[in-house]
Amino acid sequence: MALIVLFSLGSSGTKGFAASKINQDELNAYLSEVRMTQEELEEYLSYYDLTLNELKSAEELRETLGPAVTPETLQNLLKQYEMTEAELTELLMEYGELEEGDSIIDTIHFIYDIEDIIDLEMDYDEEEISDLMDGLFTEIGLTDEDELEKGVGHYAGSVLPGEKDNSVLSGHRDTIFRDLGEVGEGDLLIAKTEAGTFTYKVRKVRIVDAEDRTVIVPKPKATLTVTTCYPFSYIGSAPERYVLVADLLKSE
Repeated sequence: MALIVLFSLGSSGTKGFAASKINQDELNAYLSEVRMTQEELEEYLSYYDLTLNELKSAEELRETLGPAVTPETLQNLLKQYEMTEAELTELLMEYGELEEGDSIIDTIHFIYDIEDIIDLEMDYDEEEISDLMDGLFTEIGLTDEDELEKGVGHYAGSVLPGEKDNSVLSGHRDTIFRDLGEVGEGDLLIAKTEAGTFTYKVRKVRIVDAEDRTVIVPKPKATLTVTTCYPFSYIGSAPERYVLVADLLKSE
């Protein structure tokens, strides 16, 4: 399947709010509880193919999205999985959900999102990830040279763009992705396949070691991971990878 990735370097613009059936005071109290704006909540719900207009109360939001991350719920989670906060922080950093200096409470809104990553890690150990990497193209670490020469390569062990989970694409820094370094947080990525057109918003830019395996691990949400060799001006086999992590905004 041919995969084309287009980049729009402008911002995504202001997003209008859908009419909500929830009383505004009640909604405002919930937004304060989960530390989100209404726009952020709308965007988060879209990951699950939901809109705010479909939910009738803050209680229904709580039932759908689960408990918010608070000091109490975080401590209960750590106790449940027999982890320290430092261990969990390190795990979330490995999965690209936290950066150095980020705190769990200030960055992640819902306990379910943390549980998804812990469960993925428990089901997906280092040996299994290493097996997935065997035989893959070593220069890019994701796909074979023939496919990359044609344009964008798709890591066959990941889902296709538009599907829930992690869709991993790669390309050469001196051809299809020569301008990838100009794309940053808040920019839009548009992936076109035979199944449709899928618009993603870049949430995070990572620069990782060439042997870093976290770029291919599953994700709890519809995610697009785009990677190329780094530094862009490096001569020879580059030692690092430039990685864009983007969340699905729209499917057409």
